[in-house]
Amino acid sequence: GAHRPPEGLRVYVYDLPPRFNSGMLALNMQQCRGSIYSAEVFIHEQLLVSSTLTLNASEADLFFVPWYSSCFMSSNFVKPGPGWPDNDVDIGKTYLATQAVIDHIKGSHPFWNDSNGADHVWPFTSDWGSCLGPFAELHNSIHLVTSGDVSEERPPWYYLRAKDHMGSSPDFAERCRLPCYQHHKDVAIPPMLSVPALFRDSRGVGNADRPVRVYFRGNTAGSHKAMPFARNYSMGIRQYIVDNFSEERGWLVSRENRPESYHKELASSQMCLAPPGWEQWSVRLFESLLLGCIPVIFSLSLVLPFQSLIDYSNVTLRVRDSADLAALPALLASVPGPALDLKRRSIASMWRAVTYQRPPEEGDAFDLLLRELSARAPTRGGTPRGGWLS
Repeated sequence: GAHRPPEGLRVYVYDLPPRFNSGMLALNMQQCRGSIYSAEVFIHEQLLVSSTLTLNASEADLFFVPWYSSCFMSSNFVKPGPGWPDNDVDIGKTYLATQAVIDHIKGSHPFWNDSNGADHVWPFTSDWGSCLGPFAELHNSIHLVTSGDVSEERPPWYYLRAKDHMGSSPDFAERCRLPCYQHHKDVAIPPMLSVPALFRDSRGVGNADRPVRVYFRGNTAGSHKAMPFARNYSMGIRQYIVDNFSEERGWLVSRENRPESYHKELASSQMCLAPPGWEQWSVRLFESLLLGCIPVIFSLSLVLPFQSLIDYSNVTLRVRDSADLAALPALLASVPGPALDLKRRSIASMWRAVTYQRPPEEGDAFDLLLRELSARAPTRGGTPRGGWLS
């Protein structure tokens, strides 16, 4: 059905200088509009034509900051080349640019100081989430992120990798010692799936014939730039899967990438492993859903998009942690066929929730995002008046 924005929600969208958003699009169209991180652009453009938009800031419930941080990061290589976002990326440059956006808003408008930023909404759609900006100033705001990682603490290598990539700003590395997502106020959102045919043709159903019981094909070492941390990539989960289960009967498991057949293989599989990459989340979780393959998630500390509105236990399987890996074949073999059929039928009824339809539709990602924001507007995401550090 048609998208109907939440009644009463009013969002003011800042008109930032083009260098912070639209001015980058013509320079880097592939990453800024065509990558899995480009939801920041879509959300901005849809808000501008949504009935939630208000031009009167005094009546706004929330203030949206259209800062294209992922686009900026991908547009600022030290040495452009394959392997984004780890190929000699100066991520500190993006961190400093986020500070420049904050300075512009505080210097040009009075609205930030009214709530210490608590009613401001920022899209941070890269793997680094809100770690692309200073914690002290942004921690009150509502962040839209693809990685809803609520781990109590990060492993030491995470900081070392951030330090290796910090470039212009050592503050970026220090920022990565703190959470990049805070569940009480932030919103986990889906990535932008850049293959429209996935949801145009499959619609969460895919093939009826699924000869592959369990599927995984993917990288096991990260990019060349991050090779010093290769053993930490995926927390060792992808490596373990490929090293131990490649010969498992009924499984198709390989570290060899085959882009030309990848989606066809997903659509021919019953259960698709979705282990982490550098972050807890993986785009293959969403690709699997759109192709009717039941995702197997390897984390209990990952908040999925719109989890308060969607019961993911109906459409996914979860492995508690890496300690369960050795028992993975027995665990998946124990799932009866009727249970898999039920999950696939559930996927067919919810797939829109992980896609950004054009124009937005009821139950799609943009629709659910506005519902999440509407729920946060009265309390500013639960942030105390004046902020947490006031």
